[in-house]
Amino acid sequence: MNQPKIIAFMQNPWFTIETPRTVVDKYKTDQEFHKRILLETMSGQRLINAFGPTVFHAIHWDNVAPEAAPEADGETEIDPSHVEKVISVIEPDLIITFGNLAKSALKNSILAEDIHVMNCHHPNARYKTAGDLGEFAIRVSEWCDQWRIDTARDDYKKKGYGKK
Repeated sequence: MNQPKIIAFMQNPWFTIETPRTVVDKYKTDQEFHKRILLETMSGQRLINAFGPTVFHAIHWDNVAPEAAPEADGETEIDPSHVEKVISVIEPDLIITFGNLAKSALKNSILAEDIHVMNCHHPNARYKTAGDLGEFAIRVSEWCDQWRIDTARDDYKKKGYGKK
């Protein structure tokens, strides 16, 4: 079955000062390593619980501010060129954002203008529940279902079926 390509942008990673630079660099360049590290966090656990392992692992996870902060509540500067590069390489059908920083970065993205974007609160946002995140995951799933229907219909028409 056809699957849409999805990018999920979060704000920025954080690593303690003691974290070796090689680990931080690998997090930015190795998607499987990125997912493994993400899953070791509270955010990652909430995301995999909401989306399920199959969808979680199918998503390309990234950060709009790829430089790491030294503490959990720290923020680093948005890198617009990084966001554009990720979009151009992955060529997603859907972009999802988590948190206000990610949402604002995508509002300014030129490449995201023609791509469907869905915004959600940060997985660890105060006063939000696992249910809120789960409802967002359901909306993403519904969008993916519609994408599959539309794609199948377009393929059907391209092959000339349904013509009299």
